[in-house]
This record gives sequence, C-alpha cells and structure tokens, in this order.
Amino acid sequence: MSKNPSLILFLLLSLNGWGQVPAPYKFKFKNYTYNDGLVHNFTKKCLQDSKGFIWIITQHGLSRFDGLNFKNYEHNYRDSTSLPQNDLQDIAIDTDDKIWLSYKNGLCFLNPTTQKFTVIKKHNQPLISYALCYDKNNNCLWSANYQSYTKINTKTLQITETAFKQTTKNISAINQLYVDKKNRLWVLYARSKYHCINLTSGYQYLHPKIIEPTGIFEDEENRIWMTTWQQGFRELFTNDSIHQFKLYGDPNLKYSTGPYDYITRGVGISNSLTGQNILWVIKNTDGILLFDKKQNKFIEQITYDPNSKNGIATDFNEGIFVDKNDNIWICTWHGLTKINKKEQQFISWELPELKSQLYN
Repeated sequence: MSKNPSLILFLLLSLNGWGQVPAPYKFKFKNYTYNDGLVHNFTKKCLQDSKGFIWIITQHGLSRFDGLNFKNYEHNYRDSTSLPQNDLQDIAIDTDDKIWLSYKNGLCFLNPTTQKFTVIKKHNQPLISYALCYDKNNNCLWSANYQSYTKINTKTLQITETAFKQTTKNISAINQLYVDKKNRLWVLYARSKYHCINLTSGYQYLHPKIIEPTGIFEDEENRIWMTTWQQGFRELFTNDSIHQFKLYGDPNLKYSTGPYDYITRGVGISNSLTGQNILWVIKNTDGILLFDKKQNKFIEQITYDPNSKNGIATDFNEGIFVDKNDNIWICTWHGLTKINKKEQQFISWELPELKSQLYN
C-alpha cells in the first residue's frame, strides 16, 4: 500500500462516503461578492428575465448576472439616461424584459435594447414609488407609496393612481407589493399594518392590527404565508373583510429567546431541491429556516459557519428568489448566495493535515 499520507487520507475519506450527495437538508451554497464583480455587497432583491439573466438591486447600484460575469449600472451625474439613484428599493421585470426600479423618490425602467434608463413622471414630477410588482394577469405594473397605489401600462406608460381610503401612521418603508391568484394586491408596511386590495371590485382592506409584515408568498396549493418582524411566521385565511392567522414558532431554534421573536424576511419553494412541501424561510439576522407544510413546523435551521467553504456567506438576509430552473437565490448583507441542485454532489473540504508550504 502507498505510504503517501495524502493518498491514504483521500482513500479513507472516500470509504467514509466523501463525494456522495449530502444528507437531507445539508446543502452547498455558492456565494458571490464585490470581489466577484457584484456592484455592492448589500443586496436587497433579485429577479430573472426571460433570457435567464439575474438582476440584483443593492444599496449602491444594479447588477446583471449571466452565471459567470456581472454587468453593473450606477448613477452618472454626467449622463441623464444613467441609473437615477444608486440606493434602490424594489425591482420588477415586465414581459418585454424592461427592468423597473423604485428608489423612494422616483420610479424608472431600463430599456434592455438601448441600455438607457427612463424616469416615470406624473404632472412633470417623478412618481413617488416605494415598492413594485409586475402583474402578469392584468399585464401591468403596480407601484405604491404611503398615500396611493398606481397602475402603470408598461407599453403606453399610462398611469392610473388610486388613493388609499385609510392610511396607517409611522411607516418607515413598504416591504413588498404582491398580487395573489385571487386578483388581490397586498401592500405590506414596515413595522406597521398592511393593505389587501381586491383589484376586481376595488375594495380596500386595511388590517386593524400592527403585525409588522415583511413578506408574503402564495404556494402551489394557494396557501398564503406571511413573514413578519418578531410577530411570528403566519399562515393567512382570508376573504375581503376577515383575515385570520395561524402562527408558527419554535423556541428551540438557535439564537431564539421566544417562540415568535425571530425576524423573517421572505419565502421560497424549490420543487427539484427540497420538494413542494418544504418552505425556505429566510431570517433577517439568523440564517435560514426550513418549514415542513405537512408537519406544520420548522424542521431545520441553517446558520453561518466560518469554517465551511460551502456554507452561507452570512446570517443576515434581505430577500429570496427561486428562478425558472429551481435555483434558490438569497440576497444578503454580504453578497448574493445561490443554491443549485446540480452542484450539490460537489463539496470542497479544507484538510489542515495537508497544510505545508506546498499546500494548495
């Protein structure tokens, strides 16, 4: 037998299952940062266009990722057709692959052909926009601020603005706009309440209690889930005038001091990676949770491990998106994280025993 210690160690690892597909709920994560070409490490949200590009909004500009390289967009005061402002709030992509961006004091879109930005105006003033979503069923864009919600025809740019009949106080941001399968527009106010608007009838429901919603997600079974700021992970049961909740908590999760005190930011499902019954729930400061819809409980928490080359980049997360190939993308405070099923069988290990001047 060879006396080469490196070969012996490799054989031992092989005999013990090294190189096999990881056990359930043990994943390899690929992380991208500024050093890889990303415009800024604080990423907020991302979406995919029809060509497969991933578009990422950050605290300082916009990035487009083709799987290998990043193309970045930043404000240039010398160019009126450049990105109007670097600190972006929300993103939406329409059927013509126009990239729509909100930045609180304005709304714009990037023309994919000309690569120029256009600012949307009303009465010759920029349209105030804190959140966006594209509505495929109604073929329009929805935008919202604290006083109104606006429908925008993405082809003609016609604007139809509707005032909220009731408003809520002490809003710091709008966390999300979302259109569900019942043709309802959800407007989630940070650290406050939420609106649910029936787009067919125009009925506006303002939830009476402050539940601090951060995100909403409708799954393939039409179950609606809401993430919150220390108000529990919730399933919603609703009609136009009555909204009820079922709360899910787990006092045994890491870093948790109570069953509902954790901050969750968004939900995603990857059928090919973990199946339709597992919800990926990102936490704002404590990694990732996996929720089993059949058991109606959290079953796993994934947190940052500084010794792992395959782990998540940080426990601090902002957004989650599942692309058309079922890859999961997580926007974090330290770059962009990807989970790809096809990459799960390849794992890198650091072997301290082999460290020397020649170690690679």
